[in-house]
Amino acid sequence: MEIIIRKYHTTDIDAMLEIWLQASILTHSFIPKEIWENELDAMRCKYLPNSDNTIAIYKGNVVGFVAMIENHIAAIFVHPNMQNKGIGKALLNHVKSENEILTLNVFAKNKSSIGFYEKQNFFIKETSLNSDFNEDEYLMIWSKNYEN
Repeated sequence: MEIIIRKYHTTDIDAMLEIWLQASILTHSFIPKEIWENELDAMRCKYLPNSDNTIAIYKGNVVGFVAMIENHIAAIFVHPNMQNKGIGKALLNHVKSENEILTLNVFAKNKSSIGFYEKQNFFIKETSLNSDFNEDEYLMIWSKNYEN
């Protein structure tokens, strides 16, 4: 599978939002989908424009993206139909190549994502309460110095 990784263009935003919404609903079933739907405008107007975004393209279509704020992964999502095909790993490898240390937050109930991050050599540093959703979340860290 040939995946192209590149910086996003503003014309990619609708595809990114669709991926974010579909994947958020799927991987966060413990949060009502209306909450994600209500966040679309904030993602479009606030969060994505204030992040350094990189997208994954397969057969001419945007199939995933990673949004960075300095060395923090603010978001990484792959379209549900394209998951488990190496796209998330390719996006992570891209940001790993540009950083010595990476951090991210993930909901404690999101077991599939936690497993994915652990396979990519992230480890859980601490647990805290995400007050926006009243859910526990983990701060996970990856360091080039501890890469296997």
